[in-house]
Amino acid sequence: MSALGPVEAHKRDCLARWMLSKKTDESIRRWLKKLPEQYQVDMRQRLNTEREKQKRRRYGDRHNTRTNGPGKNIHQQRTGRHYRYNPQGYNPCA
Repeated sequence: MSALGPVEAHKRDCLARWMLSKKTDESIRRWLKKLPEQYQVDMRQRLNTEREKQKRRRYGDRHNTRTNGPGKNIHQQRTGRHYRYNPQGYNPCA
C-alpha cells in the first residue's frame, strides 16, 4: 500500500481506537469484511497495534505473562486478594 499522509494515518489510528472502545470484536470483523483488501490489511494492522498499546498501558510489561508468582494472577495482584495456593490452578471457591 502506498504511504499515507500524516493526516490520513492519524485519522485511521483514531478510528481504530474508537472502534476498539465502542464496538464488539464481531462487529469489527463484519465491518472489516466490507472494506477493500488494502484498507482491510491496513486497518487490521492498526487495530492490532492499538490493542497491544492498550494492554501495555493497562498492564505494563506483565501483559504477556500468564501469572505473577505461584497461584497469583494479574487480578489478584492488582486487588491484593491472594487466595491460598492451589496446585491445580486458581480456584476462588477453594
